[in-house]
Amino acid sequence: MIFALQIIKATNIDPTLAAAPVGAAEQSNWVDQHCKSGEVVPQWEFALDGLTRKRASVKSLNILQPAYRSDALIAFPSEGVYCVLDQSVQQSSVINPGPGQKDTRLLALVKVTGGTSVQGDLNAYITNSLISANPGMPGGVAQQLRDDDLTAFAPTTDLSQQPVAATRDVAFNISFPVGAPLRFEVNGAVYDPSRVDFKPVLGTTEDWNVTSTLAAHIFHIHVNPFQILDIKDAKGVSIFSAGGHCTELDLKDKNGNPAPDPQYCDLKGVFRDTIFVKQNYHILQRTTYARYIGEFVLHCHILDHEDQGMMLNVEVVPNAEASAIKTVGHIHH
Repeated sequence: MIFALQIIKATNIDPTLAAAPVGAAEQSNWVDQHCKSGEVVPQWEFALDGLTRKRASVKSLNILQPAYRSDALIAFPSEGVYCVLDQSVQQSSVINPGPGQKDTRLLALVKVTGGTSVQGDLNAYITNSLISANPGMPGGVAQQLRDDDLTAFAPTTDLSQQPVAATRDVAFNISFPVGAPLRFEVNGAVYDPSRVDFKPVLGTTEDWNVTSTLAAHIFHIHVNPFQILDIKDAKGVSIFSAGGHCTELDLKDKNGNPAPDPQYCDLKGVFRDTIFVKQNYHILQRTTYARYIGEFVLHCHILDHEDQGMMLNVEVVPNAEASAIKTVGHIHH
């Protein structure tokens, strides 16, 4: 299930009737009439997967794949009724794409009353509200907030210049053996709870290259979050151009019509523990093993895929065990 969260001020609506239920049969027409032409309320996203971002990402549309978590602040600019929508998105954003776009659904109506209307920049209003609500905040931290810098609150350290001990490949795949059930695999193998596929060493940093060779999948790993260094499309080209443009906004559908997909565009350098992996795309990520030893799993967060074997074990080992490492997965030094 994917949610594409968007908040739009309703138009042509009697606020005294705004809370009236909208039946499923009439929902589409109602949304077209009241939730399409109004003002979009930005979402000031300050954390992903429970990890504070170094800089907030201001989103008009927040695409949430299975297991995604997004912490965002929202300031409604004026009184009125607002539509909370699960918005339509392009098929490239969806795990199980159908023949057309994912449709739009009305999730809720919000009636905003009282208070003072926000004049000017909503983002500045949010940051100034955070500072004024915390009079004990150190001056340097307050200035960072004004500069859209959340580093003081972020639990992670940039790994882009960190020396790398190894690079690992993770490939999700569904195979079709002749005369046998489907196989849901990671690196060509179905999950075996007694097998440890990767044994990284405590105190080291690794690069992981994650891809999906058939269909799209949700990479999720326990314990150790990762920093996204780059995302390459099905042609092996980075989606982040040298000038800062995201080429996912230039995508077209099979008829040549614009089909932008913004979901990756603000993720370079960001830490996560879950990421949607389009078919034949490559998510290049870096992770460091700084605090814990022991065993945990990575898996596809489409739960029927996980339950049928799309999972593997990772064990972080102390340095003394490094010489005894044998892995089932692919590893390059």
